Order: sequence, then structure tokens, then C-alpha cells
Amino acid sequence: LEAAGAPQFGSYHHQYWLDGCKLIGVGVVDLLPGCLSSVYFINDPAYACLNLGTYSALREIAYVRQLYRTYGATVPAYANFKYYTMGFYIHTISKMKYKGDYSPSFLSCPETHVWVPVEECRQLLERSKYTRFSKEGEEDSLRTPSDEDVMIQLPFSEALASALPEGGFTVEDSAIVTTLAEAKEVLSGTDVVLIRQWVGLVKNTGSMRITFQI
Repeated sequence: LEAAGAPQFGSYHHQYWLDGCKLIGVGVVDLLPGCLSSVYFINDPAYACLNLGTYSALREIAYVRQLYRTYGATVPAYANFKYYTMGFYIHTISKMKYKGDYSPSFLSCPETHVWVPVEECRQLLERSKYTRFSKEGEEDSLRTPSDEDVMIQLPFSEALASALPEGGFTVEDSAIVTTLAEAKEVLSGTDVVLIRQWVGLVKNTGSMRITFQI
């Protein structure tokens, strides 16, 4: 990313200065694959009349557009960088309702993980604190990969390499890369259960890096 001039994924602070000399607000954001996540925003209460929370959200939305327009066509990591997330939405907390004031806005269905327009979700939440947003019969959009599809990295050692099935792994940067299906030959039953639990958290949406001893 750095070679292309694009910012690295990670956590950042957006500072808001008045006339270039007085800090009146700070936003904390996470730059993630596919989206910018707004973590929280703090501001000087003396400037509450400026509605800095709304202004910061608009600036962050503009930042998403800027990054996508600048790097979307040339940097693979930014090819789908089109989204802005404001985190949790709790309908019964009035201070959170502003999150649905930006259009178009969507909430993730707690059962299928399908994104549903917030206007539809609000109607359902008025009737029940917990509800399914997706239509009945719609399947979960996330899939838990099979052991054959789960790729893991293990610290390289000659003993480990000889214990794995021949041709069932590659060596990359002093690490053995193999599937969970192959690694079950050398992992303990407890380790296999833990890895499957971790996979269940990310499903088919990304990757997780965890260091443990075998």
C-alpha cells in the first residue's frame, strides 16, 4: 500500500482545528478492508452549536469517497473500498438514531447477515426489540468454510514438515502453509476445536492471525 501512496489499514485520528490554531474535535477511525469504521468522536462542548458530530460523519464519508476514487482502480486492497460503518445501532437509545439519518443506510440482519435498508428495520424494531430483518426463507449470506478450505500457517520445523502428508503443504517465509484438513494430523484435538471456533467467527469474510504453540 505504501508503495502506491495509499494509507495502510489500521487506526487513525482525524483532528478538527478551528482557524488552524484551536483543536475542537478528534475522531477515531479504523481503516479496514472494504470500509472505514467510525469508532468514536469527541469535541469541545463549547462548540456544540456547530454540530461537530454530524460534520465529522460527513467528512469521514467524503474520505471514503476520496480513497476509493484515488486508489480503487490501481490498488487491489482498495478495489471495493466503498463503505462507511458507524458500528452498533440500538434502536431504544435515542442518541444512536442519528446513525440512520444518512442515506442510504443499512443494518445487518442478526440471523442472515444480509444488509437491509434501515427504514425497513426501524419499522420492525418498533414492534420488537429483537427481530429478523431479512425475509423468511432468505439464507445466511455468510458461510463457514470446510476444513479443506481453511488455510493456516504453522512455524516451520523439519519434524513438522515430515509429519504432514507429502505434498500437503508449502513453505512461505519460514512458515508451513497448509489446510486444516491436512494439519489435523499433527494438531491436538483441542487445537482443532479452537481453530474451528475461530473460523466460525470470521466465516468466509476474511482472515484471522493467531499465534499459538503446537
